[in-house]
Formats: sequence, C-alpha cells, structure tokens
Amino acid sequence: MKIPNKIKVAFFDSFQIIITLILLYRVTFLICYLSFINTDFLKLFILAVYIDSFINYNAVIINNIFFIKKYIRNLSKSEYKVLEDTEFTIEIKNELYKYQQHKIENLAKTKEIVFLQALNSGIGRYVSMPVSNWISYIIIPEKADLKSKRQQVLITHELAHCVGNDVLHIFILLIRIICVIMPVFSLVFIGICFKTVFLIILSAVLFASQIWCSMYAEIIANNLAIEILEAISTPIDKKEAADIIKFPMKIKLDRLKDKKTVRGLMQKTQVSLIIEYLDKVNKDTYIHRISPLNNYMMTLIIVLILMPLINMNNPIFINFNISFSNAIVMTFIFIIVYYIVKFLFLAVERSYKWKMKKSIGM
Repeated sequence: MKIPNKIKVAFFDSFQIIITLILLYRVTFLICYLSFINTDFLKLFILAVYIDSFINYNAVIINNIFFIKKYIRNLSKSEYKVLEDTEFTIEIKNELYKYQQHKIENLAKTKEIVFLQALNSGIGRYVSMPVSNWISYIIIPEKADLKSKRQQVLITHELAHCVGNDVLHIFILLIRIICVIMPVFSLVFIGICFKTVFLIILSAVLFASQIWCSMYAEIIANNLAIEILEAISTPIDKKEAADIIKFPMKIKLDRLKDKKTVRGLMQKTQVSLIIEYLDKVNKDTYIHRISPLNNYMMTLIIVLILMPLINMNNPIFINFNISFSNAIVMTFIFIIVYYIVKFLFLAVERSYKWKMKKSIGM
C-alpha cells in the first residue's frame, strides 16, 4: 500500500523537529538520559540547559563574526548605494516574511533585508549576505533591471538565502560539535572498543558530509523563490522561474565537464543535483520537499547520539552523587561565566558589524 504524501511530510517534519531539539539541547538530552541510570543527575538539569544555551548562543555569534569578516572582504571590491524598496521588492519581502514566521529565531521580529547596488565594479551577479539577528544585505549588479523577469527570479533566489543560509551554517556548526562530543564521551567513559572506534569513523564521515548542506541550500533557495514568485500580484509561472534558474546552471555544468579534481567533481555533483530538482518543477506541482537534514543525514545523527548510550553501565554514572547545594553553586558560577563571555563575544560582534556598515558607507 502506498503511503500518502501528507503522512510522509508529517513524518519527515516530526523527525526533523526531534533531531533539531537534540542538536540544540544535546547536554540536556544526555543529562535526562543519565537520570534514568541515577536520579542524582536531575540536579544538574538547569546547569545542562545553561550549557546548551551557552553553546547555541555563541555558535550564532561565532558564525556571524566569521561571515561578517568574509563579507567585509567582498564589500571592499566596490562602492555601493542603498536602493529604495520598489513595489516588487516589498512584495517578495512580505511573502518571505510569511515563511519567516515559522522560524524559531525570528518569531519576535522580522529580519531586515537591505538591497545594495554595486557601483563602478563590473560585478555581474547577485550576492546574498545573510547575518543572524541583524540586517541581511543583497548586492545587485550596477546595470540590473528589476522589471526583467530574469532579474526578478535571481533577486528572489538571493532573498530566499537570507532566511536560510545563516541558520544552515549554525546547524552545520552544531552538528560538528556533536561529532566531537560523542566520540570523546565514548572514549572517556566507555574506553577504546569497537563501539568507540565506530563512533570516531562515523563522526569523521558526518563531519565531512556537512558540505552537502551547502549543496542543498541552493535547492532550498530555489524552492522558496519559486513559491514566492507564484504568490505575488504579478506572478511568474513556476516552470518559467525554474527554467530561468536552470539556464546558468547548465552553462556551468558544461564548463565543469572536463574537471577531474575533487573540487571539480563536487561542483559537478552540486550543479547536477540542482538541475535534477529544477527539472521536477511543472505548472501543477512544486519541487519535492527537501531539507539539508535529509533522511540519510538524520539517521547518521541519531546513530551517533544513541549508540554510546546503549548498555551504559559505567560505575561513574551508577555511583554518581551530588548535593543540591553543590549543584546550585555550580549552576550559579556557570551563569556568571555565561554572561561575561556573552558580553565579550557581543562586543567583538558589534565591532565587526560597525566595520561592515562602514565598508558599505552607511
């Protein structure tokens, strides 16, 4: 019997939510699991929540600093002017914000997106510069005609990146943190055995495979752009939008056909994957549902997290004992450290944001 698409989508979404919660609250999840072995671990629950918050918050800040530094280098190549919003850009932003409401990090506010036009640079392509919890910028070519369908499709694609790429890179960072934590945990508390060796190999594979997330980011931006363009007052047909995106991809694939390097092969795989999904678009159906955390990726993460916890009988956990007062003191000390580090990281991030605005001329 064929499983209905609605059930498949519901299962896929539920699985994604579970994986996301485990990635965001990895230490809390571990403490909850260990509390079934020894209830004393529950006394560390609040501390675990703060440790996870510490990791998550600083992952966002570190990610922002890294990419703002990269954007500052890119911005040095030209001069720019801020474009006033047109009827079209207002429409696509409003459609994008409807999707944005479903993103946890943006429930409180809508991300500001500013369009910059490159001046006297010869830049002939669009560039998106998404930053979490701050302004995201999109650079458009100097001679871009926003009334052209092709240009409208391209600018909407870059717009779609602004609510996805920042979150995507943070997820890659969090997955890689898990790839380090679980093998170390197994090595310290289980020792060198088949399980630990397997986890180290699995972690290395999962760590390296995060490059696939970047590949899928293009497909997701295509999906979202095509849906947005169909919803505006002067809609662009899905198939037509897909063909516009596909055209430069086919040219790029043709240029890469003789590339034999690892980088060249990866680029060919990425472009072929993008074209494959665009080929599935027609007037009646959308592109198939997809996420950077595809089924294979999610299965690897589940195995990596659960395997060290199977048959956990280490005496350290069985005999673990801590008083409420000690747990409270440890939590209080960590909270102080948390806010000191948060303040320092925010100061560094603010300095880079100021440099980025200065490089734009704002």
